[in-house]
Amino acid sequence: MIGVEITNIAYYIPKADYSVIRNVKSLNKKKIIEKTGINKKYKTTENELATDIAIKAVLKLKKNKHLDNIDYLIYCSQSPDHVLPGGSSKIQNSIFKEKKIPCLDINLGCSGFVYCYSLAQSLILGNIAKKILIVTSDTYSKFIDNKDYKSLSIFGDGSSATIVESSSKNGFKSAFVQGTDGSGYHDLYIPNSALNKNKKFLGNRKNKLYMDGYKVFQFSINRIPKVINETIKSNNLSEKKINKIILHQANKNIIDSISKLSKLDKNKFIYYLKYGNTTSSSIPIALYNSIKEKKIEKNYNILICGFGVGLSWSSTIIKISKRLTINIY
Repeated sequence: MIGVEITNIAYYIPKADYSVIRNVKSLNKKKIIEKTGINKKYKTTENELATDIAIKAVLKLKKNKHLDNIDYLIYCSQSPDHVLPGGSSKIQNSIFKEKKIPCLDINLGCSGFVYCYSLAQSLILGNIAKKILIVTSDTYSKFIDNKDYKSLSIFGDGSSATIVESSSKNGFKSAFVQGTDGSGYHDLYIPNSALNKNKKFLGNRKNKLYMDGYKVFQFSINRIPKVINETIKSNNLSEKKINKIILHQANKNIIDSISKLSKLDKNKFIYYLKYGNTTSSSIPIALYNSIKEKKIEKNYNILICGFGVGLSWSSTIIKISKRLTINIY
């Protein structure tokens, strides 16, 4: 049976200090750090774009010819260099000599990686592609007002590059639980950006990120525990067969709350907030480092679940292949 496997992951974190302790002007910053689990994180420089750090992540995979035979490129970002064209064309031109590789841009944030993975699986099972490169990159720091301590204390910039391949021996075909509650699209957005010039908007900060933290939190704790349990059932697995759970690394408080409400073993939930909330890259970064630190081993069943902007969610199960552990170790 043809299935898919993730065979390699790389990521890149920019160098500019964006830590909470240094950048958040609040008397309660220590309490904020304790609640969110986030302090040390980084941002891009003024002239550094999302595609620039995306390319740096991809280049880490170029060693040992890991990028050979890539036949599809999916790029996920909500920090576009331009309104058009999509950033995938710039990435392809910078990395690949082969100029016929199909490229696709996905405008999604925190749920983006899992959505891209579902698309990659569909393309492979549909015999459209055999080896797909998923690239995620976001630079939310460029949209955050320096006085918005709530957003400033959570988000960090980062990028990732993941290879998904067709496999008849080690492949795994998973079911997905996905959805969108568009009634909350104003709960996390950038007003007056792109072509929408409506002067009436929430947040009172033109072209700056607006987040209704309470509503995003309520969405997360009300929706995602159900999504997690539905994902396990949809894949015909029991809780015992799930070795680890990697949620979108929004912040410690949200992961704690979802873990408790899901009624699953709290020790199965992975926390990796070293670089803050890196939106679309948080799951692959957490996956990479969990394998690196041997918290995740080959043949583990990992539930991954992204949720956020939209308000959207996407969840599935991946099986850790031997090749992935070899490439990361």
